[in-house]
Amino acid sequence: MRVLAVIFLGCAALLAASSPAERNLNQAEVAELENRILRILEAVDNKEPPQEQQRELPEGPGDLITLDTAVDGMEQQQDVREGEDFRFPETSCHNGNGESYRGTVSVTGTGKPCQRWDSQSPHKHSRTPAKYPNAGLGKNYCRNPDGSSGLWCYTTHPGTRWEFCDVPQCKKETCQKGDGSSYRGTASVTESGKTCQRWDSQTPHPHRRTPDRYLHARLLKNYCRNPDGASGLWCYTTDPRTRWEYCDVPACPGKGYICKMKC
Repeated sequence: MRVLAVIFLGCAALLAASSPAERNLNQAEVAELENRILRILEAVDNKEPPQEQQRELPEGPGDLITLDTAVDGMEQQQDVREGEDFRFPETSCHNGNGESYRGTVSVTGTGKPCQRWDSQSPHKHSRTPAKYPNAGLGKNYCRNPDGSSGLWCYTTHPGTRWEFCDVPQCKKETCQKGDGSSYRGTASVTESGKTCQRWDSQTPHPHRRTPDRYLHARLLKNYCRNPDGASGLWCYTTDPRTRWEYCDVPACPGKGYICKMKC
């Protein structure tokens, strides 16, 4: 609007400066035109801008933004991921990698108490509630704030920085995909019926496949796992005469099954 007004004023000035034979407006008409344009500009300058509609926004991580919440001029925001409804977080078990878990388990899979997320002792860290406000980092509860493979926490043990937690899956895994490296179920018996030895134990079989050496394999309790790229799920056994065996976990139907030694 102001640009057009400047153009009109410029034209009016030119008309006023032209010879009497070339102009169509007299001096009084040009002055009147200028006054009208100035009044329009003053009206525009004094007009108050429209007030933006105020909407209530979440005050903290507990106020989840759902599909029903929208902001004018922006796409709808959501805190719902495909296959998981974060509006109803799990408290007694977890789905997927546990990012939506909001339960109160606060010990690791080996029984170590968890360090509080808002504490820097005994382990200094950057996974704080302030930096991860939507991760539910309350007290010392097991959580997964950074997209890890499962629930974990820093420990109160000075010699162990962090460990995975033992929180059961809501949907129990009853089969293994491919070589079983992604299996997080609770099977703990071998194909011949022997009970598995705990991964954090060196009895009856000393070994190097320990939870602290294979952090992302989630070697919890005596559950069958595949931490080292073997052809299937296995474990050390509690039988002193049998060091290890494959586990009795069937292959999931579909593609990706890698045959084991018996095939």
